[in-house]
Amino acid sequence: AMEAISKGEGSNIKHKKSEAVGSAYHSYGEDKVHAFAGFINSILADDADLADIVPVDTHTDALFGAVSSGVLLCKLINMTQPGIIFEKAINLKIKGIHHKIENQNLTINSAKAIGCNVVNIGAGDLIEGKEHLVLGLVWQIIKIMLLKKVSLRELPELAVLLQEGEQLSDLLKLSPELILLRWVNRQLSKSGSDLVVSNFGEHFKDSRAYVLLMAAICPEHCDKSPLSEPDVKKRAHQVLVNAS
Repeated sequence: AMEAISKGEGSNIKHKKSEAVGSAYHSYGEDKVHAFAGFINSILADDADLADIVPVDTHTDALFGAVSSGVLLCKLINMTQPGIIFEKAINLKIKGIHHKIENQNLTINSAKAIGCNVVNIGAGDLIEGKEHLVLGLVWQIIKIMLLKKVSLRELPELAVLLQEGEQLSDLLKLSPELILLRWVNRQLSKSGSDLVVSNFGEHFKDSRAYVLLMAAICPEHCDKSPLSEPDVKKRAHQVLVNAS
């Protein structure tokens, strides 16, 4: 998933016309669809209840159909926060649209409970596989799952990120995303760079931060040579080659 996102907005973009507003279009990258499907396959491959859904085809837009019943999304959320959805409440055998609606309502309510923004997302949107809404929700769930591991409980060594005048309690108040940003900036500083990042969007688009970070944490395999590449897309490709 991270790999596809880092490629930027210029790769295999599809545009879909909104049914609600005749002149509105929503865009999504096919690479993200395929990457999300691959990530889902990797964590739900052994779930017998999903045997007829997983693996999701990673070369097509099959993801949008795979989420229609709601079973896959419920399972994905339970991987993020085990037990938040009572497994017996999930309709595994879909006998009608009402079962799908019940599953998707479970998805939406549980996604909200773990911190996802579900405004303007309805059960029908997920059943129909509305691309921009499905991708937005799936990415939020995956992001929460990945950032959940960034905590002092999971990684006590993160205490080194305390800044002057701070107590451990101050660090505990920070969100996982802010803690991760601190860690990234610490690595950038240790590498001798004066680059400081404050978000995982704009500040990573040109791939400079990726190059410096990878060179800092894995110098035996990654150097700073991609920085000399003026073309941002070619530089991003070099980063992905190093990452693999």
